Amino acid sequence: MESSIHNLADEGMGRTPADDSLTYAYAYGSLLSPDLMQQPCPSATFVIKANLPNFEVQFRVASDTGLGGTSGIAAAPGGLVRGVIYSVQKNEVLDLDVLEGVPEGKYQKGQFLVLGDDKEWYEVNLYMPADPGDRIPPAPHYLDDMIAGARAHGLDADYTEKLVAWRRSLG
Repeated sequence: MESSIHNLADEGMGRTPADDSLTYAYAYGSLLSPDLMQQPCPSATFVIKANLPNFEVQFRVASDTGLGGTSGIAAAPGGLVRGVIYSVQKNEVLDLDVLEGVPEGKYQKGQFLVLGDDKEWYEVNLYMPADPGDRIPPAPHYLDDMIAGARAHGLDADYTEKLVAWRRSLG
């Protein structure tokens, strides 16, 4: 199911891959980890660090292990979601949809504009909870993957430290 929630004021205004067989995917949660992203999308190639303004990361979906939550985004004026853009083969996106739980209604996919470190806007596929519940503490293993990905891509040091401190607080 495609999301009716999106932040594209003018459809098609962001940069897209020059190759029509590719699309952009935005990772802000566990798929920040290049190793995890390449499991459903072996073609995944890092493009650029990017931010989603006026949203924040929240944990409102129970992980498959039942040991905490997985990430999603929520509108938050003045907020900022840090992440990365990957280029992926369009034929691999269905595998990514399955991993994200789209067929089961766990997450939904939307088209968003994110601001790359080059100050250009990019049109990306982004996954968000389909039916967010109450906030729950993040699953420790999930946060570990986010931290590994943030470090692998050199995301903002303050942001990475915030993730590390959050992880320490979980024990």
